[in-house]
Amino acid sequence: MDDTKGYVIQRMVSDIVEDNKRYLSVSKEKIEGFKTILPVLLKKGIDNLNLTMFDDSLRSKIIATMGDEYCRKGNFSEAIKCFILTGDRERLTEIALEYEKVGNRREAINTFRLANNREKLLELGNRSLEDGHLVEAIMAYKSIDFR
Repeated sequence: MDDTKGYVIQRMVSDIVEDNKRYLSVSKEKIEGFKTILPVLLKKGIDNLNLTMFDDSLRSKIIATMGDEYCRKGNFSEAIKCFILTGDRERLTEIALEYEKVGNRREAINTFRLANNREKLLELGNRSLEDGHLVEAIMAYKSIDFR
């Protein structure tokens, strides 16, 4: 009787492992297949896509990949939308730093605010104040409720 229980448990574990392998390989195939239609999705735009047919994990990966591609092409406004949807504050901070590099302080402030990066907002506010950009300094300080 003990051998039968052991065999049944071993068989169940083997079946679970096999099911997981199949599930994981299907997910990888879906992502690889998705990359072939990426240009079409980018052309359609994140605002016009209905991705409800995908599970949350795959949907996030698709949106993040679209955001990366928008960044690569320099379309930061669309990339920001993607990273807001995925909740990727790190990528939002990277975009804000790019805005700051090119001297677009207002967009940098807005993007740091979306990323909820109070530390960078304070740094940018202080730098703007030192450089005589009072409007941008006020915007940055207001964004972090600086009092």
